[in-house]
Amino acid sequence: MPKTVTVGKDWVLLSDLVPGSNENSIFKGQIQKGSIKIKESLTHPTDSTDSYVMRASDSGGNGDEVFKCGDGKLKVYVIAYLCSSATVSIEDHSSSTQRGGALLSELVEVYEIISESSVNGDHDFEVGSILKSPNIFLDEFRFLDAQGSAIVPTAGTVLVQVSSNGDFWRTLNDGSFAATTDTASESYTPPSGLAAISKLRISLSGVTGANGFKANLVRG
Repeated sequence: MPKTVTVGKDWVLLSDLVPGSNENSIFKGQIQKGSIKIKESLTHPTDSTDSYVMRASDSGGNGDEVFKCGDGKLKVYVIAYLCSSATVSIEDHSSSTQRGGALLSELVEVYEIISESSVNGDHDFEVGSILKSPNIFLDEFRFLDAQGSAIVPTAGTVLVQVSSNGDFWRTLNDGSFAATTDTASESYTPPSGLAAISKLRISLSGVTGANGFKANLVRG
């Protein structure tokens, strides 16, 4: 049965909030109030760690967003984002049965990707299990200035890749483009593909005039 938990302003293991779960559990949850950052990692994250965001409708979410996290190997950490605390309905979903390599749930899942650290280099994100939908596209990619507002850099390149295990990386269709591209224009084509993935990598080179980026990875 789902438990209602409160997520505060410090990174915490999600398993510490869910009785009966463990560090390697797979979780299914729904944001009820506020928003949270989620990081799947072997080590304790920092405030500058790349992560993805899930939001309730009161914090700009597309409804009260539903999510799944954890892959049975990595630990799941959470922290309240842009609020003092967030309320989440969560349960240990490790024992859910899968048939034919497909998820029983057919919900479209949206991972809000945010990097507030230095821009250039590889930025890797955990984006769920390889058993989830293989239909993927990166939506609403935007560079950010120091205040978190969307901007277009003056130089640089972007490479968007995905992987099932972190050993082999595949570039998405339309996944290589100039950082000076106006990604809000109708002429921009979002990176997309069909693949069994658990990881997303956004590699930036020579980007100037930006302090970070955000995007939505859509699976479904």
